[in-house]
Amino acid sequence: MTSFKRVLESLSKIKRYRNISYQSIHIAVLMLFMAINPGNAEETTRPTLWLIGDSTMQVGTKGQRGWGSSFSQFFNDTISIANRARGGRSTRTFMQEGLWDKVCESLKPGDYVIMQFGHNDGGPIAGEFAPGRAARGSIPGNGDESKEAIMPNGSTNIVHSYGWYLRKFANDAKDKGAKPIIFSPIPRSLFRDGKVIRSASLRDWAKEAAEQVNVPFLDVNSLIADCYDEMGEDAIKPLFADRSHTKPEGAALNAKCIARGIRDLPGSALKHHVNVWALVPETGNPPRQMERLDRGVVALPQEDGTSTVSWRVLGTDPTNIVFNLYRSVDGGEQIKLNAEPLDGPTFFIDDTFPSGKSCKYNVVPILDGVEQSSDGSFNVAADAPCGYLSI
Repeated sequence: MTSFKRVLESLSKIKRYRNISYQSIHIAVLMLFMAINPGNAEETTRPTLWLIGDSTMQVGTKGQRGWGSSFSQFFNDTISIANRARGGRSTRTFMQEGLWDKVCESLKPGDYVIMQFGHNDGGPIAGEFAPGRAARGSIPGNGDESKEAIMPNGSTNIVHSYGWYLRKFANDAKDKGAKPIIFSPIPRSLFRDGKVIRSASLRDWAKEAAEQVNVPFLDVNSLIADCYDEMGEDAIKPLFADRSHTKPEGAALNAKCIARGIRDLPGSALKHHVNVWALVPETGNPPRQMERLDRGVVALPQEDGTSTVSWRVLGTDPTNIVFNLYRSVDGGEQIKLNAEPLDGPTFFIDDTFPSGKSCKYNVVPILDGVEQSSDGSFNVAADAPCGYLSI
């Protein structure tokens, strides 16, 4: 069995002939260990990005695809994507049918929720909007008023405004510790004088709702319409199966536009999960292949009673990333070890290490001043040897 004790002994001989510190040697050993044994860190739970909306996000009709079904290719594997959009739903019916309750029950702190509605929120709020199909409209606007609506089966619905439902989704998500983002509805394939017709009212109501509950807003209506205008009507029409629903090629285009918008969205840490390489324009030179590595946390007890902790900065990390380091002892409460965010070398000496007890170290990234979910941890056994790890 190979041990790092032998490696350390060999490297320490170098110190006799080279003017380098033992700490530099130790850092080199830790980096070597992380490179050859990346899977030793405990697997942590990734956040989930929940998508709720209508058929422009997910559709079951053959030959059609919603942009949410093409979204995962533009994100790193640091996040999971759960598309819970349902065709034909408005904000009102997504809530009344219990679809939102099912999503809300599954939310955990650190998750994200993207909501995009509007295509089905118009029309009557009572009776039918088509033969045999119950009304699904919401009250236009962003107010707090409500109305009673008599449905075809004689039941009564209490109907709220379009903006009220968006605010309800967002507040419920925040109560669960999730991070909601409100979208304006994507544009239809409708042109006038060579330009896309935009949904100004729905866009403004969605923006107002986001501002009222203090969550990020992304105007995908304008974002995608600008892209369509640039490409031209003749190029866009073939990407649609009808005036509202895209073919797979159109869904991929919309998803890419939206991912770019998220990448540049102020106030949301979701941008740090975007796969920036998937957004690089296609050229003759493909983008550099990135390795799929975890945070690679490693901790080594030392003979002087301290513990040395090291971890990786990944190639996909933003340049402003910093870290907090937490430690728990014998399964107890996690305690932060650093007084200030760690923005230098990803290396920390724990001089309060409790020798003879089991410890768990958690590395927590900080983006834009907000802690993210822990993406790397390492367990030190109570009887762990000093100065080396057996592999």
